[in-house]
Parts: sequence; structure tokens; C-alpha cells
Amino acid sequence: MKKRDIIIAVVVLIVVVGAYMLGTQSGDKKEVSSSRASSTTASSASGGGGSDAHPLTRQAIDYDEVINDLKTRIAADPKNAALHAQTGDVYFSTKHFSEAIAHYKKAVELNPKDVDSYNDLALVFHYIGNSDDAIKYLDQGIEADPTYQRIWLTKGFILSRGFGDSAGAAKAWQEVVNLNPDNQLGVDAASFLREMEKN
Repeated sequence: MKKRDIIIAVVVLIVVVGAYMLGTQSGDKKEVSSSRASSTTASSASGGGGSDAHPLTRQAIDYDEVINDLKTRIAADPKNAALHAQTGDVYFSTKHFSEAIAHYKKAVELNPKDVDSYNDLALVFHYIGNSDDAIKYLDQGIEADPTYQRIWLTKGFILSRGFGDSAGAAKAWQEVVNLNPDNQLGVDAASFLREMEKN
């Protein structure tokens, strides 16, 4: 049981950090979609490497610089859902959870189809001990796009860890597998299901 929980936590952490770190610098407005790469400022703030440098090998990110840049951009374009989502990502990664919540809520208010922000909003609520609101936002995200695998994976994680609901978690992870058993999310969900059967 403990091993399974550790695997789940590691996968969710990799998903969140990976989404943030894989962002690219862009001045263009972009419609936020379920495949959002979280931060558009990570590469400039990291101060290093060309476009071929792997994000995890770059210098440490100056989060104050990133936040200041995003605040400036939001002031110039306050209805840009993508900027609010990216700001939420930075605050989430620095454990400023109340600020992350405010920006993710603004992101989904401006773009109700932004399933990534529903997913991330749910994770923040779970990490501050409010798994009830986490499930509420996951369900809203699922309503917006029931084919988005990651949100089902997160729902399984929160049902398992936040509520001890093994049956609910298994149902959510089975949905991940049903949507696509061959990609990494499907493979991970199948692994969680196998671990659950052993316990």
C-alpha cells in the first residue's frame, strides 16, 4: 500500500513540475487548452541554454522575476486566461497556494474549457487539505472535457489519498486506461490498478 501511494505521489509531482518546466517563452496570446505547457516564462527566467537545452539542466529559476513578469503581462492583458494559468503554476510550484488558487480560478472563469487549470486547482485544494473542493473542481473539469486523461488520473489519486476510496480511485484510473491504454498516463493508471489488486 505504501509503495503504491509513493508511486502515485511521484507521478503527480512529475506531471505538475514537468508541465511547468516544459513551458516556452512566447509573447503571443494563446488559447489555453488541455495540452497547455504551463509557463511561458520559464526559459527566459532560467537565464540559460539555447532552445535545445533540456529544461531540467538549466540554472535555477528566479521565481520573483517570473512572477513580476507575469504580473506586468496580466496588467496589460487582464482577460488572458493563459497568463492567469501560468501565474497559478508558478505560485503552485513555490507553495504559495492561496495565490495559485486565485489565478487558477480566474483562468477557468475566463476560459471554462481550460481543463488543465481545473486539474491544477484540484491539486492545490488537495494539498491544503480540502479534498472536497478538489473533487468539485475535478468534476467541473471532467464535465468540460471527459476525454482528458490527466484529470481522471488526478481524480483517482485524490480519491485514493484524500478519501481512502479505493473503488472510486479504481474507477477513475480505469477511465484513464479506457481513454488510451498505450500512452504514459494509461500505462501509469494500469500500474496503479495492478498495485491496488495486490493489496
